Amino acid sequence: MDTAQKIEIQKTTIELGLWEQIKEDWITHGRDWTKPGFQAVVVQRFGVWRMQIKSLIVRAPFSFLYLCVVLFL
Repeated sequence: MDTAQKIEIQKTTIELGLWEQIKEDWITHGRDWTKPGFQAVVVQRFGVWRMQIKSLIVRAPFSFLYLCVVLFL
């Protein structure tokens, strides 16, 4: 995979919202939310999404939730 392909994949991922990405992952994992792979991907996507929030005050509760989920899983 060359650099241009990687950039295109990143653009497509950014263009999709959090819920669209989670929906695609859910379908990919056989529509089973209990699979550890699906859960790990959702947590990772949530972590990336929360870092796109510019305001620290608005991001803080999402960061706290993310930390709790990471420690739980």
